[in-house]
Amino acid sequence: MTKTCFLLLFLLSTCINPQEAKDKALVIKGMASTISKKFSNAPQLRIEDYNKMKSTTILVDIRSDIERAVSFIPGSISQEDFEKNKNAYRDKTIVSYCTIGQRSSAYTENLIKEGFKAFNLEESLLGWTQRQLPLTTSSGEATKKVHVYGEAWNLVPDNYQGIWK
Repeated sequence: MTKTCFLLLFLLSTCINPQEAKDKALVIKGMASTISKKFSNAPQLRIEDYNKMKSTTILVDIRSDIERAVSFIPGSISQEDFEKNKNAYRDKTIVSYCTIGQRSSAYTENLIKEGFKAFNLEESLLGWTQRQLPLTTSSGEATKKVHVYGEAWNLVPDNYQGIWK
């Protein structure tokens, strides 16, 4: 078992306060690595690579409306909006994301089965925040708030605010 996997298992099994994790980015990388192995048919796209090609992709946020109400990656569309217009995106590259990549990897695998060229955004929203990249609200305002599922998932950098209630 790698050091990263051990750290990940320790963090999640003991539910320590994530603020005590010395390297949140390392924890996120470990979680993303575990997810990519579980969903081996969902190709992962690094955030840096996505940012180089984002003008030619459709970014799909597959999180719930409650999560999206807090914040989302600028330029992304909801899964609901994507599904309504799915055939219009048939010739596009689809990149999906969620909080860490579990749900979006499963979604990516399904899109590929349907014949789409699709990727999961590696490390998803938590990785995005670790890189200090912008988030927006539904009214278009910049924000540092991020929906996470609880204190154990609050792996956002100190200058971001994890919301889970």
